[in-house]
Amino acid sequence: MSSAYGKIDRPKEYNLSKLETLLPIESTTKSNKLVSVHSLTAILQQSEDESKLISYLQSLLNKEIEAGNTYPQKCPLNSSEFKNYFLSGDVFIVINGGKTLSNNFYNNLEENILGTFYIKPNFPGRCSHVIIWYSYLKSIPYNLDL
Repeated sequence: MSSAYGKIDRPKEYNLSKLETLLPIESTTKSNKLVSVHSLTAILQQSEDESKLISYLQSLLNKEIEAGNTYPQKCPLNSSEFKNYFLSGDVFIVINGGKTLSNNFYNNLEENILGTFYIKPNFPGRCSHVIIWYSYLKSIPYNLDL
């Protein structure tokens, strides 16, 4: 089961280059640890073999699914299901360190990856956007296409 709706395609007007200009984002945690957020797309462009990273991300999601606290799936996802479900939106990875990946990034994914998340529509089609209604004399919709 990849999603209740199957694979959800991106809107036609989607532009990844806008997002890529903002990343990576570097920050310091409360415990004074340097971390950064990268898009998976950018990291994969630097990789000669993406299979190890994708497999590791799949294992992280499957651990969460097996814990049964956050995702609706009842059993772990196979490779195809994982790609259709988790990788169909914009995927981000939180890295232990700054904007530049360390030389041993792929050799020690458990230490280098602090977490991962995706942003995608919850629903396909006409419900795949966000509308904010602002009420001032009349309602004016604002479409937040990120």
